[in-house]
Amino acid sequence: MPSDRYGKMIKTLQQKLGIKLLAIDFDKTFVDVHTGGIWLRDTEDLVNHVRPGVRSLIASALSADLHVCIVTFSSQVTLISNVLKAALPECEVSHVIIRGCSGDWDNDLDFGRCGKQHHLQSVMEELRDKHQMELTFEQIMLIDDDGDNVDYARRNGCKALLFVDDGSLKALKSPKNFKR
Repeated sequence: MPSDRYGKMIKTLQQKLGIKLLAIDFDKTFVDVHTGGIWLRDTEDLVNHVRPGVRSLIASALSADLHVCIVTFSSQVTLISNVLKAALPECEVSHVIIRGCSGDWDNDLDFGRCGKQHHLQSVMEELRDKHQMELTFEQIMLIDDDGDNVDYARRNGCKALLFVDDGSLKALKSPKNFKR
């Protein structure tokens, strides 16, 4: 169940910043560990590492009909999907788009030079093709623990939050933190 606090954050993102897509990194952001794309234990072990604040933020976003995606360099998209289902059983997580380095989209690129921009572009194309939704980078909020990914996103027009821990999400309350 989404919490009122996170619901207010989502409302701020939508109404004050015009955000239409919430993009969240997986390793060290949605979960508090870095899987390295080679998680060998079971899904439940990883579900125990889901950050409660990020979980609540995603639940609130989905309940407010804000599009959500997970953008990651991991190739373990099935594992990530299973973690989402287990961590958010009350939500329709099938609506969450997952973009990882899994070979199911054109991701044969040098990500070290562009952060998550190609992931985001691919999600934008899917939303356009499947939902007739035209998005600009300015309508995307990226939450990521990697400063380079955040910098690349900002340089390309996205709103972006450098994630350290659940306390970082407090910045989402104030639109002035994301004005250019």
